[in-house]
Amino acid sequence: MNVKEQVKHAAEGSAFYSPLRDAYQFAFNHRSWKRRKRKADFFNQFVLKDDLVFDVGANVGEYTELFVGLGARVIAIEPNVELVPGLKRVWPFDRVTVECVALGSEEGSADLYLCGRDYLSTLSSQWIAVAERSERFSGIHWSEKVAVPVSTLDTLIRNYGMPKFIKIDVEGFEQEVLAGLSIAPKFLSFEFNSEFAEAATACVSQKCLPRGAEFNVVAEPSTEFLFDHWVSRDEMLRLLENREFLNANPNGDIYVCTSR
Repeated sequence: MNVKEQVKHAAEGSAFYSPLRDAYQFAFNHRSWKRRKRKADFFNQFVLKDDLVFDVGANVGEYTELFVGLGARVIAIEPNVELVPGLKRVWPFDRVTVECVALGSEEGSADLYLCGRDYLSTLSSQWIAVAERSERFSGIHWSEKVAVPVSTLDTLIRNYGMPKFIKIDVEGFEQEVLAGLSIAPKFLSFEFNSEFAEAATACVSQKCLPRGAEFNVVAEPSTEFLFDHWVSRDEMLRLLENREFLNANPNGDIYVCTSR
């Protein structure tokens, strides 16, 4: 273990980790530092100090840490038990609560299909079938599965209160997650992929989103909105049916504003 790795290992899970990491990146990896800064500036329009945020599909905690850095209280939802210890090390501990469950349309259990790239693990066998036919996911396999408990957004809201923002990143299972939500918060986001655009279309049409909800898009790897204004549900649905738009923007996140 080199000196850099020793310092990282010693600092993880402490108040020193983020400042040391940021100082290192600022000095030696300025591109990464700038990208983290742009992300924080972007999410600051949704998340303020003491806001409650649900990070659905928290994975290793990149966004959990970002939201906490903005002063939010975060419920980090992650069904992969192997990733939970890392989430519990996000500082400060009293601003992060980890729920080791998957989310869906109803309480129960389901199979989590594990991937060597843990951020691609999913509960959606339909998404896997699509991804395995896609050139963009060539060589990626979901080789094992494990049973996990499933809860709902409504249950989490009853337990913790209504969040200001919900970030949903669950690899093709977003529709099921939103189906377990009765009333959407002020802001939420969910992932979209051009290969599985029908899943995003179903999310945009979910009953939990009010008639006047407005939408915008961030296409990877950008950290800025694609449009300079929020668009209507009908406009968003037309975009998701537009193959030229999807080819130009193969994946990213759709943001929803339910009230302004």
